[in-house]
Amino acid sequence: MSQRLPMAEIARMYYEEGRTQDEIAREFGTSRSTISRVLKRARDLGIVRFTIVDPNSMCSQVAVQLRKRLNLHRVVVVEGDPDSDDLTRRDLGIKSAELLVRLVQDNQTIGTCWGSTIYEMVRALTPKPVSRVRVVQFVGTVGGLLAHTHADQLPRMIAQAFNGEWHVLPAPAVVQNGDSLQTFLDEPQIKRVLELGKQSDIALVGIGVCDENALLARAGYITKSEMQQLRSLGAVGEIGCRFYDANGNQCRSDVDDRTISISLSDLKQIPIKIGIAAGLNKVPAIKGALAGGYVNILVTDLITAQALLDQCTASDSCELC
Repeated sequence: MSQRLPMAEIARMYYEEGRTQDEIAREFGTSRSTISRVLKRARDLGIVRFTIVDPNSMCSQVAVQLRKRLNLHRVVVVEGDPDSDDLTRRDLGIKSAELLVRLVQDNQTIGTCWGSTIYEMVRALTPKPVSRVRVVQFVGTVGGLLAHTHADQLPRMIAQAFNGEWHVLPAPAVVQNGDSLQTFLDEPQIKRVLELGKQSDIALVGIGVCDENALLARAGYITKSEMQQLRSLGAVGEIGCRFYDANGNQCRSDVDDRTISISLSDLKQIPIKIGIAAGLNKVPAIKGALAGGYVNILVTDLITAQALLDQCTASDSCELC
């Protein structure tokens, strides 16, 4: 009986359409055991083949391809959760923490930006017995409206994981005008912390977008007209409240002249720069950061990594490729 049944059709009904063996048996006027034998025969003959996709293996393969294509020191790719930004941030944080713990050594200085993804990394840190580690806040803080950035907590939390000392930057990220900026920069403690940040061995940075969802826009530090000006200058992303274009060139604007943060040129000189970011909306910002040399170790999710890889593959003129 099984020899006369359409083996491929039955296999398609079962494996692709999700119909039960009982349903298929009734349609063909036969028994469930006969359908079971037909399906086994289909597997034995190679009509049905199974491919087990291990997300971790796929992540590793994409990471290797992306590292080679973009000439980065390292790329770490997590599977992430397409349906949950929170879970993806958690996974990014865990892998970033594992990476930082491996990299940090005695007598090093770690400079950090702030943000919800970096906070997830800090929460996942495990202690490491190193000596004389300093942790420095790269960027001034934003108001209580965006408390999830945890700007004032991150240096302390990182330092405690490595039994080190921490240095916070007691200033807003963006001030009202140039005169206010100079007043803050003349403060000895602020000047000292910014100078320490330039001496960092490791930088931890998030990568932001340049649109109405930008953190500074949501916090009210950038007006709609200022955002439009930045976009007209070609800005695609920001690191440490410093905006840059698709080629990684800094976008000079009034906002930049009011920002208290490490400069992009100083950031570029830091040996290890770990960028943590994910999301298809962040692909242009990530590419700009890589082009500018502001990140040489990227931690991202599989969807974002694949999008970056696809863009490089599709464009022979891509400067990053």
